[in-house]
Amino acid sequence: MNEDQIRVPAQVYGYSLLKPGEIRILKLHPGQKEDPICCTIGHVQYAKASYDALSYEWGKEDDTTGGKILLNGLPHLRPMRRNLEFALRELRSEIKALWLWVDAICINQQDHDERGQQVGIMSHIYKNAQRVIAWLGPERDNSDTAMDLLANHDFLNMAHNRLLIDFQMDTIMDLLDRSYWTRVWVIQELHLATNYLVRCGSKAVPGAWFERCAGTVTFHLNTQFQDRDCAIWKERVLKNPTGVHVISRLTGRPTLHDWLDRCVERGFAATDPRDYIYGFIGISSDLETQYSRWDHPDGQRLTLTPNYRNTVRETFLEAVPYIIQGSNQKYAHISEPWEICERFAELMGLEMDESLRGSIAARFTIRPERKAKTSFETWWAFYRAAGSREPMTAESFFGS
Repeated sequence: MNEDQIRVPAQVYGYSLLKPGEIRILKLHPGQKEDPICCTIGHVQYAKASYDALSYEWGKEDDTTGGKILLNGLPHLRPMRRNLEFALRELRSEIKALWLWVDAICINQQDHDERGQQVGIMSHIYKNAQRVIAWLGPERDNSDTAMDLLANHDFLNMAHNRLLIDFQMDTIMDLLDRSYWTRVWVIQELHLATNYLVRCGSKAVPGAWFERCAGTVTFHLNTQFQDRDCAIWKERVLKNPTGVHVISRLTGRPTLHDWLDRCVERGFAATDPRDYIYGFIGISSDLETQYSRWDHPDGQRLTLTPNYRNTVRETFLEAVPYIIQGSNQKYAHISEPWEICERFAELMGLEMDESLRGSIAARFTIRPERKAKTSFETWWAFYRAAGSREPMTAESFFGS
């Protein structure tokens, strides 16, 4: 990228406001592995930028080495978390600069409005990236052995012919069991990537090949080891979270309800519970169709945009209409439609008590000048219209 394309803010020690269509990107300067991490950070129109986007696990806030990153010659206000520091040190070249988009640095995480706005265009950021780098973390648990095996062009033949020994299989499964794969944001980042590279320590495997190998492991090798407890082995292989990433790229774009379903089934996690909703806005098919814009009883249109000023409860309640409409009549046995949402509320750390049930019902409060159906009939009309994928009319929502 030409440095002339970057607008460097005058206030280099902090963040200045982004203009419409802008993102911040980092120029990671060359250096030896133990050198201080020095970057230039500036604003650029994301549609015109050329950069790699980093996909990684944040880790706990206090998990830091105390290392600082220099931005435009001055220290960043907050210490880098350990995993990000490891990633930048491993990715940095000794010869040439690397252009990167890194959410923890390129978004002002203290500004709720900017954070929501940038999360709202996250799908464009990852789609427009020349490459997404999936950073699994530093080398450990014989991960170099696993990455070398997966990089071997004869791996599929070895796997299909059961030529992998127990130790090799264990190292691969340890790699696929890393907590990176269970992070909610990783689903979107890899789902949208047009090209991605899996990186672990100093080893790298192209994403498309990694997917083929991971798919082979999860779907063809579960009966390889007869001397193991078969039930435990199948559970480890078939419930592995990497399967969600592989399958989702092959099966189109699920609904928000489908994504949340997978989060529950495979144990996906988010540091901020609101990201169980916001992390899927860019990849949920029902958030871009006419069915996500039905009229709300108060006359407003149903929209779902990231707003980190909202509480977890408020975020969940905004998502309830989409969760119900995306269920596609999976719950024909239920006695109350709110039950569709119960396990997703639990996923976000909310208890489905009478107060929350009442708040869910209040999302569809009927205006007094209209003759209302009963609470159950109102919910059920909404649910049936959602399941049948037919736009809801005022007559079907309200009593005639």
